[in-house]
Amino acid sequence: MIKTIINRIAEKVRSVVYSAKKDDILGKSLRGGGFLAAGSFLENGGRFIRNIILARLLAPEAFGIMATITASVAVIEAITQIGLRQSTIQNKNSPEAGFINAVWWISSIRGLSLYTIAFFAAPHIAIYFNQPEATNILRIGFLVVLLNGLISPRVHLLEKDLRFKKWVILMQGAAICGVIIAIAASFYLRSVWGLVLGYLGESFLRLILSFIFCPMFPSFRISREHAGNVIQFSKRMFGLPILMMIYAQLDIYVIGKILSVQALGMYVLVRSLADMPGTFYSKIVDPILLPVFSKHQDNISEIKRLILLATKLSGIVLIPFSCFMIFFAKPVLRIVYGVDYAALAIPFAIMAVSILIVMMATTIVQGYFALGQPNLHRNASIARTLIFIIIIYPATKFLGLTGAALASLIAMIILISVQILYAKRIFYFSVGEYLKTWLPGIRSALIVIIPGFFLNVFLNIEEIKYFLIGLALCFFAWAIGLLKMLHDTHKRASQFTSYTSDITHN
Repeated sequence: MIKTIINRIAEKVRSVVYSAKKDDILGKSLRGGGFLAAGSFLENGGRFIRNIILARLLAPEAFGIMATITASVAVIEAITQIGLRQSTIQNKNSPEAGFINAVWWISSIRGLSLYTIAFFAAPHIAIYFNQPEATNILRIGFLVVLLNGLISPRVHLLEKDLRFKKWVILMQGAAICGVIIAIAASFYLRSVWGLVLGYLGESFLRLILSFIFCPMFPSFRISREHAGNVIQFSKRMFGLPILMMIYAQLDIYVIGKILSVQALGMYVLVRSLADMPGTFYSKIVDPILLPVFSKHQDNISEIKRLILLATKLSGIVLIPFSCFMIFFAKPVLRIVYGVDYAALAIPFAIMAVSILIVMMATTIVQGYFALGQPNLHRNASIARTLIFIIIIYPATKFLGLTGAALASLIAMIILISVQILYAKRIFYFSVGEYLKTWLPGIRSALIVIIPGFFLNVFLNIEEIKYFLIGLALCFFAWAIGLLKMLHDTHKRASQFTSYTSDITHN
């Protein structure tokens, strides 16, 4: 039976792929998605293996200190984040040398300025986390801000043109090298410095590869027109990165302050595992959605169709996997990180729901960016961040790590609610029409939910068997959901072909 299902899925996939012309948007998207999927699988698989190894090699405090570095980098960069990547992809004139030159200078000056600020802020950040001895570690780790600012902006043109082969080699290749450096350095140093060296190595390689694959030669003549276009886009985006940063990093600052660095280290590892689907999604789907939507920025009805289609397909893949992580949280954590981490099963399950909402809301967000209106996402993020700020401290203080995860979930529900209301006005679809796109994924997820519930309540199974059963159910749910969608797609394509053939003959 399983072999029959796999063969049917392969047949449907081939029919859809072959129907796409080599040079049209669908063809480029399918090929680009393949490259992104392969690259993301290698990168995230590498990070996953790294965490498994280092969780047994390093103390949780090391991950806690590393979390303060990454969180602080996010804070520093968000303060002056102006959407250079999104502006380059969205703007019709971005391939011009003058536009690229303006973006590089803005990015470089910003990176240098931010690192200078970060250097002098490092002692105060270290004291906040009750780790004054970590000052030099922070200063070294903050070099990532400078390295990121110097990257060639032509990298973003690869995304704009859906040329993801080079993009994957550049971005995921650097990430995989960073993982290898972190593991090797941690075996030798047995401290947080191993993580820091991997972090820096990844950014440095990305900088070098960006100029090898996407060369540019900065000029001191900066086009006022192109710089003005970038700034105009940035005005609409102003404040959004800060809001996103606060939501993404505030829990780290709260946990590190009122609980402990050890609790923070465990929380970060568990959150990174819960966020694995989100990481895959952001590196496979997001780079495709924005350029594809941007090509139809003058056709709202087409963007609406694409948003609903992308949401439906995303739900079929994401909802069953999220349910697997929710109902099989304990065996997942025990197998991946060890027995001690199974105590965080409830926070892990709550995080999985939050990440699911983030991913499902992404299609609407990319539609806003394609129309040059990131301010709509900013407004929704304001609502999310305000709620999060209000409830994160008391939730964490009284409920611990479960409270922190729950605060994030409530904030995400607020975000997607506001997003849907805006989308109703901008893309002209009803709330029911949008929520209907979730139903195929929910139906498929029942294959995971129902057995998962009974296994949790009535049976006591060995961890590895419990985990494998859940994984098998998830794969089965994917197979059924994708087969149904591919069948519907192939059926509509056949009907369209038959219809156009009849018109031609008549």
